[in-house]
Amino acid sequence: MFYYPLFQIEFPVVCEPGVPLNEPGFTDNIQIILPGWNYSEQLTNSWIENNSNFSPVYPIRCNWMIYEKINPLEADQPSNRNIRVYVKPIVPISIWSLYKEDNI
Repeated sequence: MFYYPLFQIEFPVVCEPGVPLNEPGFTDNIQIILPGWNYSEQLTNSWIENNSNFSPVYPIRCNWMIYEKINPLEADQPSNRNIRVYVKPIVPISIWSLYKEDNI
């Protein structure tokens, strides 16, 4: 199985045939680093508890990570969201992709 979104990803990747699997985007060790955002374990655990059976790529189960804006006062415009929800399907080759942005 292979899940590789070509949209809403947070790091540069090479989307060409023949790219070795040790290139960025193809390893399980990739972490999301977002300047101005912090990973929220509390929000992530709450999301998982309330959406434990949900998957955007059903029937494949997924890992979830929720990030919260460090300075929420910057979210003064409707387009400025203060949380981001990332999803990564649990398959041999996958990467994190942005699932949803919203305000708390």
